[in-house]
Amino acid sequence: MERLSTPTLMIQGGSDYCDDPKESESLERFFTERYDRLLLEGIGHFPHRESPIQVAEAVIRLIRDVVSPTCHDIGMEKALDFVMFSRFKCRMFDKAKQSKSRHAGI
Repeated sequence: MERLSTPTLMIQGGSDYCDDPKESESLERFFTERYDRLLLEGIGHFPHRESPIQVAEAVIRLIRDVVSPTCHDIGMEKALDFVMFSRFKCRMFDKAKQSKSRHAGI
C-alpha cells in the first residue's frame, strides 16, 4: 500500500452530498506525516466558498504548525488570498465544465 509523506489537511463539509464525509474518516493509515481532518458542520461541497474564514484559519494553522513552524508572518490576509484564489479556480473550472457541456449537447 502506497503512503503519502506530505502533511495533509482534509477540509470537508458535514453536509457534502457529493462526497460522503465518512469517506475522509480514518485515513491516517495512508499518511506517514500528519493527517488532519476538519469537518465543517452545516457546510456543503465547497467549504472554501461557504466558509472562507474557517478554511483560511485552518490553512494558517497547517502552515504555522507543519510547513514552517518558524514563520509567524503568515496571517489571515495571505490565507484569504489563497482561499480566494481557490474560489477563482473553481469558478473557472465550473465555467469550462458548463461550456464543455453546452458544446457536447449535454
